[in-house]
Amino acid sequence: MFINDEPLAIQLILAVKSKAGFFADYINVGYKQDSAIKSVGTILMWNNLKCLNDEAEAEKLPLHYSYGFMSGEYKERWCNPEKVGRVIIP
Repeated sequence: MFINDEPLAIQLILAVKSKAGFFADYINVGYKQDSAIKSVGTILMWNNLKCLNDEAEAEKLPLHYSYGFMSGEYKERWCNPEKVGRVIIP
């Protein structure tokens, strides 16, 4: 994210599309901590979710977005948490 041509923040998201849906996985975020703009992470998250939603809707695919471990209440503002399971096949 750039503001006034100055790099301010980055959010890494991995995404893949299939016939089953559009799957995006939040990896990490970094931002300039001495910025005068408050809530940079929130602004970046909102913008990226809007872009992902727009892309999924345009392709008529359900969007599944993972924040990983639900480590804070703030994540519940952005999603409807669902329990997931993992299977390890030796």
